[in-house]
Amino acid sequence: RRHFIHGDLVGLGIFAMTRLQDNRHGWAVNLMDRLGLRYACPDVTPDELRACLTTLKSFKDKARLFYSVVDWAELPPEFADDIARSLYP
Repeated sequence: RRHFIHGDLVGLGIFAMTRLQDNRHGWAVNLMDRLGLRYACPDVTPDELRACLTTLKSFKDKARLFYSVVDWAELPPEFADDIARSLYP
C-alpha cells in the first residue's frame, strides 16, 4: 500500500470538485498555488486518477457517506480524462 499526503488529496479534491461544480475553479487553483498547496498527487498515475473519479459515486454509496455533489453530478470518463490531462500534461 502506498501512503499519500493528506493535503495533496484535499487539494486534488478541491481541484476536481470546483471544476465539476463550476464553482470558481480558477480562483481556487490560484489560491492553492499561492498557498503552496499541491493538488497533483505525484504518486498517482493518470489512469489511477481516472479510475478514482469514475468510480467515486459507487465508492461513496458503498461507504455510506453523506449526500454530496457526487450524488447528482455526472462524472463521465470525459470529465476524468479532462482532470487527468489538466494535472498530467
